[in-house]
Amino acid sequence: MSEREKLKGYDPDEVLLDRIDNRSKEFSNRLHEVFTGDRLDHRAPMVRILLVDRFEEQVREFVRQYDLLKERNINRRYAEEFLESEYDVPREDLDTDDRSELLLVIYEHGLEDELEKIMFRSELFAVKNEESYYLDEKLEIDDIDTGVSEFMEQRNIEEQRLDPLRILVDSDDEAVFLQIYREYGRKYRRIFEYRDDGKDTPPAKPSITGEQYYPLKNIGISIEPGQEETKITFTKEPGANGWRREINELFDFLFGIDEPLERFTEERSEVIETIQQGAKEAAESEENTSDALKEVISKTKEGRKEDLKDEELPKDKEEELITKYESIELVGYAISDDQSTSTDEFVIIANNLDNLFETIDGIETSFQDYLEKADEENIELVLQIGGERIRLESGDWSPLSGRISEENKEALERFFQPSDEE
Repeated sequence: MSEREKLKGYDPDEVLLDRIDNRSKEFSNRLHEVFTGDRLDHRAPMVRILLVDRFEEQVREFVRQYDLLKERNINRRYAEEFLESEYDVPREDLDTDDRSELLLVIYEHGLEDELEKIMFRSELFAVKNEESYYLDEKLEIDDIDTGVSEFMEQRNIEEQRLDPLRILVDSDDEAVFLQIYREYGRKYRRIFEYRDDGKDTPPAKPSITGEQYYPLKNIGISIEPGQEETKITFTKEPGANGWRREINELFDFLFGIDEPLERFTEERSEVIETIQQGAKEAAESEENTSDALKEVISKTKEGRKEDLKDEELPKDKEEELITKYESIELVGYAISDDQSTSTDEFVIIANNLDNLFETIDGIETSFQDYLEKADEENIELVLQIGGERIRLESGDWSPLSGRISEENKEALERFFQPSDEE
């Protein structure tokens, strides 16, 4: 019997079928096995028709969850790292090519109900140092689920706010993770009415209608109490993204802390501050700033490599980190928002700064003068690690653009921590 004959009598939803079109034979058969427990070896178009016809609701949910991964721009690398560390998903299962295959792996390991947690914790895993803060007291996180529920009831029901909140709570023995959702305004869109009725085929003269909807934005918060202080990490910078009111109200309700954002202190690295100070001191003493900084960075590399020997890491891990450390080099300078030099933004970046200074007559002397006059807090340096560039500013670091790979992120966090910190 031909495949065409086998498919007689099937009537899959064409719109949904389009959503899983162009999936490979391997992917389609693996998805069928997830839903049925049976492994097929049919051509992809046939399997897709079988899936949408027989398991329409399951496929629709799979597509919806894929859309969530895409909408929140979940980084596969960070999600894979979290799946491996939190759920013991074997590394060999996590060599995925795209988000749809990542979701398929999540289904294959029975973790589809954990997707919200996986997305949230992956977002926190990707957060860079400048979004971590410290509070100089230990916060108690026991029974925080009850406190969050009471906060939502007060805000959404008793006070009847026009912008309701939903807070998801995930916790373990060491930390609590909050995911906050909030509406932001009302939107309106126009559509053909037949779409609103769930039909796929338009009439000759489709009517136009419209609908209101209320989009959501979200922010994640990690709260990790220590012995005498608490580390708080945000997936977005809280003050600059319109979350100040909600965060103030939440921390006041849960912990009795008024204006918490005013009390948070940003995480700073003494190592970064030493490097930044080296630039200022070199300029003031009329040394060659580039050479002076290279020497500071080189000494830091040697100290960091010595520290690795005390950590009793696996040999391959130690070698990987040493390779990363060796790749760290100075590739640029920046001065930002500096009143002393009337500078909004001045940046020099080059793979080989020495060649740049030799090529353009007078540029090194001029920039040395800039560095000497600028306030130390406004001097930023651009380093490169493993081919990716980062910016050092105010005792902290951040990727120059976009995200940074997990391997480089881990190496930098180790590189910039104090020598006596475990």
